[in-house]
Amino acid sequence: MWQRYENVDGWTDVPNKSNGEIKNSTNDNYDAPSAVMRSASIPVNDSRMDLSWSSDSSMNVGVDPKFFLVLYFAELEAVQELRQFDVSVDNNPLASAFSPKFLLPTVLSGIVQGSNEHSISLVATSNSALQPLISAMEIYMLRPVNESTTDSLDANAMMTIQEKFSVKKNWVGDPCAPISFAWNGLKL
Repeated sequence: MWQRYENVDGWTDVPNKSNGEIKNSTNDNYDAPSAVMRSASIPVNDSRMDLSWSSDSSMNVGVDPKFFLVLYFAELEAVQELRQFDVSVDNNPLASAFSPKFLLPTVLSGIVQGSNEHSISLVATSNSALQPLISAMEIYMLRPVNESTTDSLDANAMMTIQEKFSVKKNWVGDPCAPISFAWNGLKL
């Protein structure tokens, strides 16, 4: 489910004035929906954007949780000026002198650890004539799997069967773990 990071004071939406479709590259593992990537936010009258999040007690995160952070960027206007910014997470650099590509998603990702508040900063470089922008973000909490996973030789055999017999089912992930998400029809 995608949800907008809405009504942030000091931000404004950048419309997709070109009405062009955002095309994911063939090696894009994240495959963000074009409808989501057709919008972005920029700061109003500022050269930086700051986002933050923290876990709450209802998440039962444990002592030292890990989060997988995914940030999505796409330039929505055919700009002549340079849009370039640094991206940092908890004051640690994730990307330097980053420039989004026109109508082509770029994904930056990383692991963040700890139960305290976390921050993402997008700060325009001194060379940039335009503010930083962000199209979307996802944050996943990583949980250890304490169950036995499928043996890699068994998984390879299953994929060979799928290819040889042209099985059309979308077999993705580990068929056996976690147990509550085992593939339908699989007996453990």
